[in-house]
Amino acid sequence: MDNVWFASALWIGLALVAASLQAWVAVSVALLEIIIGAIAGNLVDLTLTPWVNYLAGFGAILLTFLAGAEIDAKVIRRHFGSTMAIGAVGFFAPYLGVLAWAHFISGRPWPQAQIAGIALGRRRVVRGLLAGVEEVVAASDCKAALHLETGAAAVDMESHIAAAYASEADLPFAALRVISDPAHRALPAFARKAIKPNGDLDLRQIVGSVVRNPRTLRALVSTGIDFNRALRSLRGCRSFLLGSSGLVTADL
Repeated sequence: MDNVWFASALWIGLALVAASLQAWVAVSVALLEIIIGAIAGNLVDLTLTPWVNYLAGFGAILLTFLAGAEIDAKVIRRHFGSTMAIGAVGFFAPYLGVLAWAHFISGRPWPQAQIAGIALGRRRVVRGLLAGVEEVVAASDCKAALHLETGAAAVDMESHIAAAYASEADLPFAALRVISDPAHRALPAFARKAIKPNGDLDLRQIVGSVVRNPRTLRALVSTGIDFNRALRSLRGCRSFLLGSSGLVTADL
């Protein structure tokens, strides 16, 4: 997009849209601007230019300054030691405790103990069965019914295919999965429709659904947060798994 004034008008218009949507959904304007900017960057030819990067950096610094201006420096100085101590203990105690238990008491190798420390220190790890399905199980009542029928701890659409290949090759098989949409939460209907057959997301479908019903934006944000959190957990386990003896990357 070579027309600087038209690009500027689009950026300002998107910010106005975000401010208008804030009246419909209980989400901060700053978060809405980030979401709308990310969507527009993929759907509209809004290329980044030096002046856009400058304004973005200036805005980030300004937001940080405004957030820091609300902090009472006297309170921070008065309780600095106790605050840092509580934060450090809350971060390291769960990890080191589970790590020591898994290695010294349960006898697990260090890579497995590190996985347990990272996972159990902040999240719950479940060892159980996986239910393989051909379609997305979105409704919470359907997830509950599937659990009662199969006793599975989770459901996915890929592991049973890999398990079938492993069975044909007479190879041991186990799957490590993270949960992005928990059993008590239903996946939004528009999110199900936006999933393409290859697993990618149809951004146009998502944008159209939000435009038609802006109240669905909160569910979209919650789903995105759950997905990113699950993806970070899965990536965190990768290095430990590949560091274990006998585990290598698949050559597909």
